[in-house]
Amino acid sequence: MNRNIRVDIHEIHGRGRSMGIALIAVLLATVFICGAWNAAQAQSPPGNDREAVRMTVDTVFQGWRSLNLNLYMSVWDNAAVQYLKKGTTRNYGQIRADRAAAFPTYSRVDASWVADSIEIYGDKATVVVRYSMTFYKKDGRVMREDEKEFYVLKRYPDATWSIVENYDYLPR
Repeated sequence: MNRNIRVDIHEIHGRGRSMGIALIAVLLATVFICGAWNAAQAQSPPGNDREAVRMTVDTVFQGWRSLNLNLYMSVWDNAAVQYLKKGTTRNYGQIRADRAAAFPTYSRVDASWVADSIEIYGDKATVVVRYSMTFYKKDGRVMREDEKEFYVLKRYPDATWSIVENYDYLPR
C-alpha cells in the first residue's frame, strides 16, 4: 500500500472541501489501521506462541494418555519426520501406522512431561522435553520409559503449530 498520499488542500473548492477533508481523514486512518494490522499480524506476542507450542507438544501426550490416534496425529505435519534410536526414521504415514498398531495393545498409558526449553525463532520453534510414561499392556505387562526428546515445530499462517521433526530417545 502506498503510504505517500499527497493532497493539495488548495485544489479542494467549495462544498467539496469538507467532503475532501473527510475523505483525506478516512484515507489516512485506513493507511494507519492497515499498517498497524499488518504489524500485529507479523508479530504475535511471544507468550502466546510459547503457550501454543507447549499445548501442541502436550497434545502428543494427551493422545497417549487417551490412546486417541486422531488426537495424537492432529499436531503432526504431513511431512513430519521422527528420528529414533540406531538412526532409523519414520515419516508421517509410518508414525501413524506405528501408533495405530500400538494403541490397541494398551489398556492404559500414564504420561507426564516437562519442557526443559522452548525456543521460538520466527515461524520455527524447538522444544526439549523430558517425559515419563508407563505403558499398561492388555496382556498384563507394564513398561516404563523416562526419556528425553527434541521437537521442531512450524507455525502456519493461521497461528497454529505442528511438529515437523521429533528426535526421540536423546542422551540424558
